[in-house]
Amino acid sequence: MDKRFTFALTTVKNASLRTHRTTVLTLRPSPTPSAEWSRRPHTGTTDLADLHIQHHQGDPLSRFRLHSQLAIGVAAIALSCTLTSCGGDSHDGHPFDASADHMGVAADNGLTSAKDGYNFVTDTTSISPSQRVDFAFHINAPDGKTQTSFVDDQAKLMHLYVIRSDATGYQHLHPTMGAGDKAGMWSVPLRIDSSGSYRVYAGFIAKDASNVNHELVLSQPLTVPGNAANTPIPPASDTSTVDGYTLKLSGDPMAGMHGSMTITITKDGTPVTNLERYLDTFAHLTAFKTDDLAFIHMHPSDSGNAANGGPTLQFMTEFPIKAGYRVFVQFQTLGQLHTAAFTVDAK
Repeated sequence: MDKRFTFALTTVKNASLRTHRTTVLTLRPSPTPSAEWSRRPHTGTTDLADLHIQHHQGDPLSRFRLHSQLAIGVAAIALSCTLTSCGGDSHDGHPFDASADHMGVAADNGLTSAKDGYNFVTDTTSISPSQRVDFAFHINAPDGKTQTSFVDDQAKLMHLYVIRSDATGYQHLHPTMGAGDKAGMWSVPLRIDSSGSYRVYAGFIAKDASNVNHELVLSQPLTVPGNAANTPIPPASDTSTVDGYTLKLSGDPMAGMHGSMTITITKDGTPVTNLERYLDTFAHLTAFKTDDLAFIHMHPSDSGNAANGGPTLQFMTEFPIKAGYRVFVQFQTLGQLHTAAFTVDAK
């Protein structure tokens, strides 16, 4: 009799499109003279993994070998599934595909100046310390022309981030695009006081000729000449203070998992409930991996169209790998923007 034992693991591949990928593990005795395992790809959204096991009877040594081969086979299938992203995307503590094409994961870590044919081109690679300049740049489209069509992303067509190699000097700016014959040419006032090696990131959504949107983060190095003394990365902490506000971080940052973190804001021990909307939400959170400044953008889950928010803010997180991250939280009260920073160790 061909006894079959089937184990099905289903994970959400794309929650918005409701597509799924299922991994099915089938165990059955095999008429072949030796135990073997194989993973067979299947068309569509389902992967089948068949493990063929020799039917041993009575022999303890054979049963031991069978169990060993079974364990190795299952482990190999799990490894194969991981390496080929069988699990796909899922949420809240489930694995995600670190090579997926969306913001905040390894494929879009912001450490390249070009992706999908789009190229981030700056007018300069160096600026003098403590001098305000108009930092100018443009985006080249795949056809080599200057990109002029962009889509709003959190109330802005373009986000520009600046950070030094030691994860200090963070700035989040919003350039303006020229009109007429200057269309596609961006500029923003920029001043950097401390010398050192910096990286400038452009975050945007470009619309192509077919009205397809391309969400990208591209970057270029920027040098500020002079003697630069690196600042050590602060140790991981769940508390940060800025402008008299105290931010408390809760949640367990997990690498390779979709998860969430909650930030609670108080002032003088009193919960803050007058958070104002900043970029269409009550807070904006950006993270950089501390060893190479890989970029991660985290999106908050807030109370919809409420005029005021707080004291708690929840963010969806996607830390691609185990590492230290410097996390910057921006929030606004009484018309003033505040920026707090945490060091987080994703495990």
